[in-house]
Amino acid sequence: MVESQVPHNNNYPNRNRQRIGVKMKTSDKKEDKNGWKKHEPKKDEEKKTFFPIIDGQNLRYPYTQVKEILYEYMRWSGKYKHNLSLILEMLEEEKEIDPDTKIPKQKVSTKLDKDKAAAENIQFEIKWKIELKRHYEKISHLEDEQHTFCADIMKMCHDKMTEKIRKEPDYTTLKLKPLELLARIKKKMTQTDKTEHEFSNLWDTIERLVMCKMRKKDGKKDSLHAYKERMTAAIAGLKSILGEEAFHEFAKKTERYQRCTTQAERKKCQSESFEAFTSIAILKNLDQREYGGILEKFNQEYGLTHLTYEQRDKFPRTNEDAISIAMKHTVTKVPQDTRRNLNETEKNSTNAGSESGGGNADTTRGQDQSNGNVSHAQRQSGSRCDCCGQPGHQHQDCRFKDVIARDEWASTKRRDRPKDQTHHQIDPDKAAWADMSKWSL
Repeated sequence: MVESQVPHNNNYPNRNRQRIGVKMKTSDKKEDKNGWKKHEPKKDEEKKTFFPIIDGQNLRYPYTQVKEILYEYMRWSGKYKHNLSLILEMLEEEKEIDPDTKIPKQKVSTKLDKDKAAAENIQFEIKWKIELKRHYEKISHLEDEQHTFCADIMKMCHDKMTEKIRKEPDYTTLKLKPLELLARIKKKMTQTDKTEHEFSNLWDTIERLVMCKMRKKDGKKDSLHAYKERMTAAIAGLKSILGEEAFHEFAKKTERYQRCTTQAERKKCQSESFEAFTSIAILKNLDQREYGGILEKFNQEYGLTHLTYEQRDKFPRTNEDAISIAMKHTVTKVPQDTRRNLNETEKNSTNAGSESGGGNADTTRGQDQSNGNVSHAQRQSGSRCDCCGQPGHQHQDCRFKDVIARDEWASTKRRDRPKDQTHHQIDPDKAAWADMSKWSL
């Protein structure tokens, strides 16, 4: 008897064994009953949980991010069969919601015919009584589902957070009140045990935000995604302690607020003030050797006073805008050989300066720069603009390239200058407005 041939599929070997009738070992069962591969978390992969803040360290995951994971888990777990919408609303708004506000109301017919209206009202009354009965049945299960809510919150806590919560003196009543439990967890994620004073705690939070810089770990540079998560956690800690309202008074002193004409524009300026501040912190804490040109460009555009305020102010107003600007920024990569030579040069110059009191450090650095072992940032800072003659930028980024005529550029004058003549630096403010008749605006 010839066996029927089964088409072989390399993607699902266990499924092919089941078709042929081959018994599988328990160690081979890496797929579910439908043949799809099961997700096996990596050993180094850490579950995002409510983790208490530790003195001197940044928060691992922000409170809002872990709360979103808890929200999705409760939504699809199937444990809350009666009051799912009510409990999810409580979790999202973090406040008690009176179940009596959810009582169904009886509809009234709008038909003009009295007989038809009366018949429809009878149907509405029957439906209303059924809905009212279901509502009170749901309310009877609300207390049990709130206890399940508390249990799910504790499952999302790290072992260290669970230990801290159980040490609370009112733990017996706290574990039965989900909103108070969330408030206590939020406090543990933003306040250390050592610093219970409000101003000391505020200072620690600001220091964590300032020191949350793009870092290197095991020789690899921090990715923007990991940097965004750490900054989001630090910003969430500052927001929970200081609040957005603390920046509303400062927003009144800004030029953008003073240019607002309506009350709605002023309120919008105040509401955006907190993220306008934190977006600057995101750009400041980036690696300035690669992303330093972002803020430099924004500051240069803001200094162009002949433009309107809307054209000058290109700074981001939200945290998402700041991250998207960093992702779109073209990073200038320095060759590895040049970077290695630069590191050796810096070490040699530091050693030479420490041995001779700092006298030979500048000489060694100058010799290395003359040999070409300099980075792109040093070449930019050491070179001068061909247009105005000022250091720190090139003629493509010069704000006077459309004001000063090509014949009057600093590079043209340097070529025409005799060799024995000393170099005179051009002041761009004086050169731009000294004789406007020579230049075409």
